Amino acid sequence: MVAWLSSQPDAWDPYLVAAGLGVLTEVREDTPEWHYEGRILARGAAQLLRFHERLAPVIGVREAALAVFAATAMLTHPVTIDGATFPSGSWILDRLCTLFLDAPVGETVETEGGEPDQ
Repeated sequence: MVAWLSSQPDAWDPYLVAAGLGVLTEVREDTPEWHYEGRILARGAAQLLRFHERLAPVIGVREAALAVFAATAMLTHPVTIDGATFPSGSWILDRLCTLFLDAPVGETVETEGGEPDQ
């Protein structure tokens, strides 16, 4: 993922990384099976967000976003979701990747009036 993002600098918006992490720090499911996992995932996202906030002023937003993607592999606390167990970092990476796969930068949807919907 990091290699693709780095080779396609105009294909993604690095500001979405901080925004996505901000959302993930707040997301906690209320169901009992998610209480523990939700706290672990929110804590990991908060750590990555702080990492990004410290790096961005020094190395730039784009490079800080790439560092966050690379750092997700260091979040190894296991979480169990729908019977599958995997590291929390891989779940967070998956959620961040959906930001870029579902909402390409510069792409707009036209409304009925013919004007782009942003």
